[in-house]
Amino acid sequence: MKKVLTALLTTLMAGCAYSPAPPTANSDASIVDTAKHFYESSEAGWISISRMQADIHEDEYARFFRQGYCLRDNFEPSDFTKIAQKKCQQDGGTMIGSWCASRDTGHPIFFARAGSPDATGTESGCSGYFRQAGILAMEPRFEGDPQWLALAETWDYKTPSEAAEAERLAAKKEERLRQEAQETYERAREEEKRRNQREAKTMLNNVGTPICQINSDTHVRYRGQVDDMRDGMIRVHILQASDFRTNSRIRGFEPLYLWADPHTWELC
Repeated sequence: MKKVLTALLTTLMAGCAYSPAPPTANSDASIVDTAKHFYESSEAGWISISRMQADIHEDEYARFFRQGYCLRDNFEPSDFTKIAQKKCQQDGGTMIGSWCASRDTGHPIFFARAGSPDATGTESGCSGYFRQAGILAMEPRFEGDPQWLALAETWDYKTPSEAAEAERLAAKKEERLRQEAQETYERAREEEKRRNQREAKTMLNNVGTPICQINSDTHVRYRGQVDDMRDGMIRVHILQASDFRTNSRIRGFEPLYLWADPHTWELC
């Protein structure tokens, strides 16, 4: 019995061991086979025993490989993405998001994604402090299959020309929003400037006008009034200082007079 348990434990440990056989992206292996190789090679990090049941699935028009796994600290999902990009180039395509599109026909060659469980629709069963991730790869069973093309459209596939047009429209929209934000900012600055000019004019023509000033660095709000004016300047009688966060008066503050530019104060 002890020998049986020892053999079983050895088998389980071998199934979970980190054995970095490097995955490949050669022209003879499809992306689905490459994804399975990547997953089972343990380059993906610490792989649970569930990897022993990892398999490729097929339906009438596509082959799939979808598995979750647990990440080691030194692994990033971009490792598989780089392999997919290389494979796409070898297949005469260009990567558009997670899709590899043919440069000649614009048709989808394959789909390959490595990322979060939500992004790949996977579960890894990780426990403890291990991060979870997943791999999803799919390809057509038969080249040019209309059902494969229909499947790709449900996964938001875009041809290279459609992707380029979408990128152009997105850039155009971003530029329009940037211009609108800049125009709004400039209008706000101009309105603030006009308001300051109106208030300064009021201060320069009305002794006793209540005025305020806020010092954001010290969180202090000063309250006072215009006591006199001369040569475009006002003499301010500062009567009170308070903490604008708590609206409580600053203890020990003594009223004082000072000359100031009216644009540095505002009407209360």
